[in-house]
Amino acid sequence: ASSFAHTEAAGWWMLDLGENIDIGVIKVFGRTDGNTVSMNGWEIRIGTEIGYMPGGLANEVCEGGIPPPASPWQAYDCTGMTGRYVTLHNPSPTAPLVVCEVEVYAASAGIQESLTGEDNTVCGFTPGQWA
Repeated sequence: ASSFAHTEAAGWWMLDLGENIDIGVIKVFGRTDGNTVSMNGWEIRIGTEIGYMPGGLANEVCEGGIPPPASPWQAYDCTGMTGRYVTLHNPSPTAPLVVCEVEVYAASAGIQESLTGEDNTVCGFTPGQWA
């Protein structure tokens, strides 16, 4: 099966980890159908804020201005950041955020402990239907 999250233009997707976590690496699995334009210029934000800006957009940027991924799985090193909320945001006023899977790894005891995610291998869109 294939599926993905799709937002409105300038959209965001947020994960609530339930408590503040020392973050290590965040892995993002993008579309595999070649349509990566929706992932141009997006950012990863981490922090404790959920309040005055929707989606935690007031939180600190781990990675910003990220280009479309060269391969479906991309890893981003957010070591040294702590937060309860992880937000993926596409600030473009014309493009949505489209993402298939996100894995957040804690930086604990020198190892990385997976906090989320399962391994997807296919992700895409079939014209006329949401996959």
